[in-house]
Amino acid sequence: MKPENNPDVSYQTKYYHRERGKIMDSLGGKCCECRDIDYLEIHHIEGADLPKGRPTAQRIRDWKEQLSKNNLMLLCKKCHDKITHHRNLP
Repeated sequence: MKPENNPDVSYQTKYYHRERGKIMDSLGGKCCECRDIDYLEIHHIEGADLPKGRPTAQRIRDWKEQLSKNNLMLLCKKCHDKITHHRNLP
C-alpha cells in the first residue's frame, strides 16, 4: 500500500510522498542516466549545500524552487551514488 493511502501514516508523511511523487513525475519518472524506474532519487544538478534532516515542508519547497530553475534530475540510487561520488573527488 502506498504511504499516501495508508490510514496509519501521518499527514506529513502523506504530504511528502504525494508532493515528491508529483515532482518525480514532472522529471519523467525514470533515471536520466540508465532509464531505471526503481529506487529513484531527486538530484540537484548544481549541487545544493542543504542541511540534512530538513523539515518535510522545507524540503518540498526547495525541490519546487529548484524544479522551476531546471536544477533537478531524477536518478536511480546507483547512478546518483556514482555522480555524487565523482563530484566529491578531489
